[in-house]
Amino acid sequence: MAVFPREIIGLYLEKDRLQYCCAKKGLLGLSLKSPSPDMEPQGSIEGSDYSCLRKFLEAISPGTRYEIFVALPRGAFL
Repeated sequence: MAVFPREIIGLYLEKDRLQYCCAKKGLLGLSLKSPSPDMEPQGSIEGSDYSCLRKFLEAISPGTRYEIFVALPRGAFL
């Protein structure tokens, strides 16, 4: 059985910004990985409403298969 490395992106979407962290999980554990050549492995993108999510998705490398996990603030459901 082959074990393939996984590319994982965690997103926390707030009202005026998006925070992200990208990691690669392999045989030797977890390490931070940049989602595209011009982005840091973790950071934030400023923007109104969901425009920052669009900016992030357009910026990441399209050829890589990511597992994306999104978290929303509790206030979004009230």
